[in-house]
Amino acid sequence: MKKLVVMSLVAALAFLPMTGCESKKLKDENASLKQKVDSLTNEKNGLAAKADELSKANADLQQKASGLEKKVEELSKPAPKPPAKKAPAKAPAAPAKAPAKKK
Repeated sequence: MKKLVVMSLVAALAFLPMTGCESKKLKDENASLKQKVDSLTNEKNGLAAKADELSKANADLQQKASGLEKKVEELSKPAPKPPAKKAPAKAPAAPAKAPAKKK
């Protein structure tokens, strides 16, 4: 039993320096990963803003397109024929004047 405790203590002391080295590597890797996460978060926020901007532009363009389609429909319809105008009624003939007598 005493031998088991001593062996455990020796094993722990042997691996202790290695764990310190691993800890530094893990800290470096963790810092690197945090930087990548921050970078990706910023990129995601930028892309989200760009997506919102493009969605608004898309909505505006769709509105313009529908307005133009309505205009095309209006212009492609045959123009309604105006009602035929009747010729103005002739005024009654003025009474004929007697020819003036020449002297």
